[in-house]
Formats: sequence, C-alpha cells, structure tokens
Amino acid sequence: MKNHDLTLLIFFLICLPLPVALGQCPDAMPTSDFSTNFCGFPFAWEVTRGANTHISILTDHPNDGWHLHDILQQLAPEAVITLVPMSDFLEKRLEPVGIHVALVGVQIPPDEYVGFIAALDHYTGITVVQPAYFGPMNQHTDHAGWIEHIKMSSAHGAVIAGSHGDMYQLGDLSYWENVPVDVFAVLGRKINGFQAMEPDYKIKTSLEASATLVAGAVALLKSQFPDFSNHEIKMVLAEKSRKVFWSLIEIPEGQEGLILAIPHFDPNHLGKYENNQIKQLRRNMYAARSLDLMSLFDFTCEPNGGWCYKILRVEGAQKIASGRNITVAILDQGFNKNHPALQNRVVFPHSFIEGADALSEISDHGTSMAEYLVHVAPDVKIMPVVICGEDNWGDAEMYIRGIEYAVEKGADIISLSHRAIHENDQQKLDAAIEKATHNGVVFIYIHYAGEREDVIITSPVEFAKYNRNTGIVYVIGTHFLDTESPITWGVSQTAPIVSGVIAMMKELKPELKPSEIKQILLASTRITGDGIPILDAEKALKTLSK
Repeated sequence: MKNHDLTLLIFFLICLPLPVALGQCPDAMPTSDFSTNFCGFPFAWEVTRGANTHISILTDHPNDGWHLHDILQQLAPEAVITLVPMSDFLEKRLEPVGIHVALVGVQIPPDEYVGFIAALDHYTGITVVQPAYFGPMNQHTDHAGWIEHIKMSSAHGAVIAGSHGDMYQLGDLSYWENVPVDVFAVLGRKINGFQAMEPDYKIKTSLEASATLVAGAVALLKSQFPDFSNHEIKMVLAEKSRKVFWSLIEIPEGQEGLILAIPHFDPNHLGKYENNQIKQLRRNMYAARSLDLMSLFDFTCEPNGGWCYKILRVEGAQKIASGRNITVAILDQGFNKNHPALQNRVVFPHSFIEGADALSEISDHGTSMAEYLVHVAPDVKIMPVVICGEDNWGDAEMYIRGIEYAVEKGADIISLSHRAIHENDQQKLDAAIEKATHNGVVFIYIHYAGEREDVIITSPVEFAKYNRNTGIVYVIGTHFLDTESPITWGVSQTAPIVSGVIAMMKELKPELKPSEIKQILLASTRITGDGIPILDAEKALKTLSK
C-alpha cells in the first residue's frame, strides 16, 4: 500500500461515521456465553447482526464443522453460514459471488501451502480468517514451516487470528513473537465455575474457537461496511482492538516449577499475582491486540464497569436507596484501610488469622470485594472479617467463626466469596447460618451447596448453563474492571454486588426476612438473549417502594 493511500485510510478510519455517538453505552443485553460477552458481541448487535453476509467454513470433513457453524450462528445471527470442502477452495471451484468471509477450519498441510496462497489471490473479494495455530500448545514443536506459511497468508490478505487463552499458556512467547497476528481472541472457555485457578488448566486444544470469534466479528464488520477491503479489515482490527500484554510468571509445580504466560490488559496488573507462591519473571514482555467489538463499533461505557451496572440498572436503584444504615460483613482477606472503598465505612474489623491484621496497607481479595459493594450501595457500612490468608484459604471452621462474629456485632448482611467447603462440614455450616438468618441476617455465599432455602447463591450469568440449582441470582460476569483479563474473571464479585442491592432493599424495609429478599431478587429480573434471568436492581427496589 502506498504512503498516500495509507494516509487516506487512517484519515478514513478516524473520521468513520459512527453508528452510535461516542460515550453512549447501549442497553446491550449479555448472553450466557463467556466468550461472546468478553469480546463485546452484544454491542455490535446493537448495530448489526450480520444481515446480508455469507460465511463459509472451510473444512476437510464438512460434517465435523458443525460445532464451528453453531458458534458462528450465535455470533452473527442473521448471516448465512455454510460448510464447504477445503479442496473446493484450493482448487478454485467456489463461486465467490455472495461469499464475504471464509473461516479456515482445518490446518493446511505443507504440500498445499502454495495452492492456498494462490487461492487467496484468486478470491480477493472474500476475507479469509485463518487460525495462527492448530493443536495443543507445545514449545518443543518445530513451527518454522508453518510460521512462514502464516506470514505469506497475512501478506496476501488473510486475517490471522491468535489466542491469549482463557487463562494462561505454557512456556515462553517466542511463537507469537514470530507470527503476524492481526488480532487475538479469548479461547472459548467451558466453565463449571470451580476450575478457574487450577494449575493444570492450560491450553490443550486447537484455536479454531478463537478464530471463529474473529470470523464472526469480521462478518459483522462487513455487514455494516461491505466495501472494506481485506487490508482495511486488517487495519481496523489492529487499530480498534484492545491492547493486551503478556508477562511470564513461575508457579510451584513439581520440583522445578511451571512457567506460565499471563495475559492482562493493564500493564501494571500483574503485580497482584506476585507473592511467596508466585515468582514474576518478565513483565509486559509481549504486547498485541485483543478482539473487542465495543471498541470496534466505537462504544464506550463510563465509568468503570459501566455496561455491567447498566444491565443491573444500578443507577435507577440508587435513586431510591443507597444502603444507608446497613452493615455488610465481608468474610475475606486483605482489607486495605487506605483504599477509598473502606474510608469512613469500617465498623468492627476483626481477624481470625494469626499474624494477619483485620486492616492492613495491602489490597487483596477483600479490598476488591469492598470496592464492588460500594459501587452498588455507596452508603453502606463495611465490617471486614479476615477468615483466610496466604496459608489458609478458608474452611468451614473459619467461616462459622466469621458468621458468628458478624451476627454478634450487628451485621445485616454477610457476604462470602471464598471456596466451597467439604460436604462433611455442611451440617455445621448450616447450623451457623440458621442462627444468623433467625436473627434476620442475610447470608450470601457463592459456593453454597446445602439445602437451606434462605441462603442467597450468586453467580455470573456465564455460569448458568453449568448450574443445576434454579434458585441462583445471576449478574453479568465480564467487563466489570478496566484491568479485566481472562485470568481475573470469576464468580467472587457477584456476592458483594448482590449484597449491595440487598443493602438498598434493607434500607427501605429493614424487617425483610432473608427468604423474602431472595424471593424478590429472583422475581426481579430481565431476560438475556438466550433466555437466562439476570438481576434487575431497580425493579427489586421499586417492588419495595410502591
């Protein structure tokens, strides 16, 4: 591309007619799929759902490509999606008229590299999306020939899709540093809600799912801007995606430890993972672009977590109440007394962990939970109760002691965002919960597995398909923090967020019983695009203010 043409293109991108005014945050309902929400597809659907686009999935065995077909149909609901043999593409037997995007669903063998490049030159009107990698990550594999093929594909107009994984990946990043990736996308995560930080959960699958996300995004982009060339598509993806950094850490595993590459969006974010169990090796050693359709279609949501709080209709709820005169006990660890969320709000702080102060100068999980809480209910009082630490990640005994202390000191609500207990301890925990609820204290626990109907269980809506319990209060899980990355995303924040809504409810009607509050929460919902109820805080408050 000539310099003059490049200058015009950059000017065109900057002056692109926006579908929505900058700064607006639409009422884009999330889905129950992690990757779809994480990449911001609901925002693009406010503009286009892929009408008038045709996506072809190139595969050796069309019957094996239906899982990719189903993903694409979810991402671009109004697009036409077909499966075609890779041989038809290579031998130029496709009728290119009407096909806008082609997803490479199978690895190209070395003897077909030349033919594939020739086909790219032949089908110039089709945007071909190609995974940068096939198969499990293995740093000992010789990728030289494949890397050269990917470089040629990129030079001939193919969009190269990489993956930063849903959590982390093994080894160093030399592979990605040698591949011209246009945009990375989160690897489609199958979540049960409990495996999130297990050290054996690594990238062991192919990256077609990530490339499928990119293909869906390209289809939506071409639906809105059908005249974009392949090079323009590549430039838009590079310029209007989110910057992601990788850093190397080492965690204990076996005798030598395990080196992992951690993706994160904030260049300073990795610091929270460095302690006596985690050794930081290289910070921000590699930077790239991560697929984000919110950026691609020029939506912004302010303040931090704007989309999530808008979906929960927190602003409307805060016009009715603010949690005044309500105390929330957070059973957790690491409460930073200097953090704004804890300023002028703390009552009766206490620690049950030897050597750990109830309030310190270090921000940890408890500080984050307090921050989520006050975003929802800014006038609550917070009772920090330390029930775990670096050498004690929480158990039933500590949970019970924390519950009893919170009840004794007059907490209205108890929020617990730590791991599940052993089933043998369930009866003892339930006995402590019964005493609390008998005193009118509302108990919220993300991993509750007992049979008490008055316990409020919270979860991200992205876990809904894995939850068997129908009495769960769902909130959106992604996009709460600017620093959010695949590794920071989880279920913990749902408890303090819902606790904030309950605090506003208790402000209006302090006499509400825990079972009544749970019933109102489960009835105060909006429905996601795929049929999952998600909490509507404003509706819950209006139910009480009538």
